[in-house]
Amino acid sequence: MKAQRAAQPCQPARCETCEIREQSPLCSVEDARVEIQMARTWVHFQAGQTIFYQGNEPLGLFVIQSGLVKLESITSDGASHTRRLLGPGQALGYRALFAGEKYQASAVTVEEGNFCFLSKTVLIGVIKRHPGVAMNLLQQLSRDLRTAEEKWVTQVDKGAPERVAEALIFCNWSAKLN
Repeated sequence: MKAQRAAQPCQPARCETCEIREQSPLCSVEDARVEIQMARTWVHFQAGQTIFYQGNEPLGLFVIQSGLVKLESITSDGASHTRRLLGPGQALGYRALFAGEKYQASAVTVEEGNFCFLSKTVLIGVIKRHPGVAMNLLQQLSRDLRTAEEKWVTQVDKGAPERVAEALIFCNWSAKLN
C-alpha cells in the first residue's frame, strides 16, 4: 500500500495569478506587482504556529493569502487575550513596523495558511516608488482604527451586565479556537 502524501497548498508562481491580489494592500496596485513579485518571500504556516511574537522587532510585513490568524497579547500576569482575527488579503505587523515599535501582540495561525512576506527595507522602497501602496495601507489602518473606536464606544455604552455577557461569549468562542 502506497502512503498518501498530504496535499500542500501551491505557491503562486506570479502575483498576477494570486487569488487575493485585488484584496491585498500590496498587490492591488498593478504597477507595484512586478517589484513585489521579485522581492517577496512565500511562507506556509501550519495551524497553531506563531508568525511573530509579542515584544519582537518587526522585520517586515506579512499579507495573508489563505488561512486565519489571531492576534493575541499576553499580560504581565500571563493571561492571554485575543485582540482580533484576520483573514485573506489582510496585512500583519504594519502598525509596529511603521511606528518603529516592537510587536504589541503575537500572530498565531488558527487555520493553516499561506503568506507573502516583504522585508521592511523593500516595503519602504515600494511605498516610496508606488504611493498607491501607501494609500492602501493607510486605508487598512483607518478601517482598523474605526473598528477599534466602534468597539470602544459600544463597550462604554453598555451596562455592566451586557459587558460581562459579551466577555463570556467571547471567552467561550476564544477557548474553542485554542
